[in-house]
Parts: sequence; C-alpha cells; structure tokens
Amino acid sequence: MNPSVLKRWLVLCGLLAITLFLVWISPEKPQDSGIVLTHPRATVESSHVVPPVAANTPPAKFKLAHRLPITEAITDLFAAPSSVTQESSEPAAQTAPPLPFAYIGKMVENGQAKVFLQEGETLYGIKLGEKLGTNYQVTSINNDQIKLLYLPLKITQIMSIGTRLD
Repeated sequence: MNPSVLKRWLVLCGLLAITLFLVWISPEKPQDSGIVLTHPRATVESSHVVPPVAANTPPAKFKLAHRLPITEAITDLFAAPSSVTQESSEPAAQTAPPLPFAYIGKMVENGQAKVFLQEGETLYGIKLGEKLGTNYQVTSINNDQIKLLYLPLKITQIMSIGTRLD
C-alpha cells in the first residue's frame, strides 16, 4: 500500500476514534428538555378584578374601521393585457421617408444645372427629370432647393441646398 494512502487512513481512523470517545463521555440530556417559566400568582383584591371578556369579541384597539361597500367593478391586477385594439375609422396618412441623400455640390454646364447627391457611398450626378435609384425622381432644380418626387407615394419632397450667392 502506498505510504500516503496509509497515512490518510490512519488520520481518518484517529479522528473517528476521538469523535466516538467524546460522544461516549458527554453527559446525557433528557429528551424533553425545555424552558418553563412560572409566575407566582399575585393576590388581587376582589374590587380590582376585571370581568372576563368573551372569546369571540376582539379588543377595541383591534376592531376594523367601518368600510364602505365596493361599488366599482373589480379588476384583476395580474391579468394578461388584452390584445383587443381599437381600429380607427381612417388609416393614418402615409408619409414619405426622410431623404437619404446628402448635398455635395452643383455644377452649371451649357446653361443646364447638374447637382451631386450622395446616398451612403453612392454618388449621383443628376439633371432635371432623372431618376435616383427606383424611388426618387428630380422634378425641379433651383438655386436654393431641389424638388424630388417619392415615386411609390407620389409625394414631393424638398431638399434645401443653401442660399443664392449673387
């Protein structure tokens, strides 16, 4: 047998022997040991004796105040929310999303204005009447604004490009 295993078993057996010895020498305690308090009965004169109160009547300080009956409907505080939604008679007016373009610059060539707009990493050089992707078409180019038509809803949106410098 390995010496470390033998050493471990000897230590465990020694601890078991000590525990059993301590249990054997400990004094026995009675099973029903409990604390009992006794009060000596005081002698009371008969004039100071309070008549006993009936067992079913609570003392005055523990009586509940008068309450009004519940008149409103009782609701369950922990009920799941109802999924009933009220539908409006008219649907909300549809609006075009905000313009996804950023104004980069403007160039006038042969009397025709060409505006440069950027959408993400895509750069558009547009003229009057051209389409931007599939959703927008240029309807007007002025010195201070560009009018774009949002094609799915036929809504005109205006992009301000600054003021006119004369």
